[in-house]
Amino acid sequence: MQTKRWYQQFWPWFLLAFPLSAVIASFVTLFIFLGAQPDMVVDDYYKKGKAINFQKEKQSKALELGLAAQVSFGDGQVVVEFTSGNETLDGSALHLDFYHTTQAKRDFSVLAAKNGLGQYVATLPKEIVHKWQLSIMPFDQSWRLRRTITLPHPGALEFDPYSH
Repeated sequence: MQTKRWYQQFWPWFLLAFPLSAVIASFVTLFIFLGAQPDMVVDDYYKKGKAINFQKEKQSKALELGLAAQVSFGDGQVVVEFTSGNETLDGSALHLDFYHTTQAKRDFSVLAAKNGLGQYVATLPKEIVHKWQLSIMPFDQSWRLRRTITLPHPGALEFDPYSH
């Protein structure tokens, strides 16, 4: 009687397939975990809480100044036009901070300069779509207008200290 060597038999490979597939699946899971860690986890809640209070002070300052603006997007540009409170502005540039709602690596900022029509215009580095948090602040960061936006959006978006 001639017998085959163990590695030429069906059953050893069949029995090894299950543990090997579990090991491969665990490496795939580890690779996915390391490549897509959540950006929403905060390691220092105390500092984050203090920062939130500081941001609320900036919104209160915008309310004090009576600021309201319309923001429109088109042709790779964003245009900010103040509908009230613009007489309190000094004409310096504005920071426009775009925060993606789930992916911090997609966040970016642009600087909007005032043109001859009294509008603040900035060129966008890329086309933006989906849901974003847009924060508008002056160069000295003394106040802030913020709102969640979904792009593309027809027409202008209203920003005021109460908008979210």
